Amino acid sequence: MEDVIIKKTEGWQMIVEIYNDYVIKYPKNRDQMKNIIINYLKSIGKEFELQDRINKMFKDIEKSIKIIKSSSIPRKYLSNLKFLKGSRIKQTKIRVLEEIFNSFKDQKKIEEIIDKYIEFVVLLWKYRIHENTYKICSNFGLMDSEIVLMDPFEITNEKEKVLSQIQRKKWAKPQKYAGKINKKAIDYLIKKANETWTEERLNEVWGTEERL
Repeated sequence: MEDVIIKKTEGWQMIVEIYNDYVIKYPKNRDQMKNIIINYLKSIGKEFELQDRINKMFKDIEKSIKIIKSSSIPRKYLSNLKFLKGSRIKQTKIRVLEEIFNSFKDQKKIEEIIDKYIEFVVLLWKYRIHENTYKICSNFGLMDSEIVLMDPFEITNEKEKVLSQIQRKKWAKPQKYAGKINKKAIDYLIKKANETWTEERLNEVWGTEERL
């Protein structure tokens, strides 16, 4: 008996079919991307960026898939990602961190998850992988009480880009997290990131677990 789709949803890049224990994702075509992006761009008065945005998303997906396929990173860190036929991707179904944060009333528990996320980013560096967007609430989740990257399609393996983000502290923008986690948690996240994601730490761990 075949599994039944519980729900079908979408992001900017992917169509997502949700089953009981796993999800199937596949990239959108250009028209599908356009339909969801255009309303956002209209809201900020930047409709002229539409084609550039679509081109970038296609490039991000293509590059990210290539990085993952060539990497020795254990797939458990990517929510047990498997490549299927027809550009389809299968992953274990997990809860995104935003849902988990919203379920906690204890600030200490929220900070413990943030600590795990901060160190998980460093773990990815060991495999020459870096998530470019710092979307802690939507791109990361928990699987067996451990952080995983559930949306690995905006990544880079270029150390120079990571270093540039560190120098600019790209993550240190409270507005990125507003409305998703509380202000105290935002302040804690930025403080811990500033302390941990340094050029020294990057140089220390980058590529140390990746097969040559």
